[in-house]
Amino acid sequence: MSFPHRLFSLPLIAILALPMQAMAQTKPDPTADLATIKLRAENDPSLQSFLQRVLDIRSGPEDRRRRLEAQLFQTLPNGSPSGAGPIPYRASEQVQNAQIRVQILSRILTADLDGDGSITTQEVKDTLSVTSVDGAAEAFFMGDANNDDILSPEEIRAAANQQLSKQGRRIANPDPMVLFDFDDDGILSVAERERGIAALDLTGN
Repeated sequence: MSFPHRLFSLPLIAILALPMQAMAQTKPDPTADLATIKLRAENDPSLQSFLQRVLDIRSGPEDRRRRLEAQLFQTLPNGSPSGAGPIPYRASEQVQNAQIRVQILSRILTADLDGDGSITTQEVKDTLSVTSVDGAAEAFFMGDANNDDILSPEEIRAAANQQLSKQGRRIANPDPMVLFDFDDDGILSVAERERGIAALDLTGN
């Protein structure tokens, strides 16, 4: 390496290292984090209710962290994370909505007697004469857009999504984990969880 090059590279390395040092020295501010949490909950009744329940934990008995996590993870399929790492809560919501959609599609497709992927009014009548199928008749009222007495595969999917919107409570209510997702990336990291616990003064047992 030439001497002038060395003079140039050393200050450059020092300059590049400064942001890394500043980042390493930056610590979360519980007061600012609490303000963020309250601001996010401000315009949503379900989040306000969650936040109030969590704040009430502070005046209760011990096991505050466990009680918080029981509230925080209630929207997960098993009521708890599958591991100790980050929680992709938005993906979890999508999975649960997809599971509901599959159930709705299954009910509707029970009337697809010939298995061609479409459903006629006669198939619905024949199905209902044998058994009660929730959603099949409703799908016709909601989904037969061109009034040709046939539900095409596209119309069946549209009817399923409409029924999902009617009964999918997770679409209407934000997941409470969004309050602790400080970088708003749809993933609750372990560090963000600890920041939220510290901001809410729930670091005790």
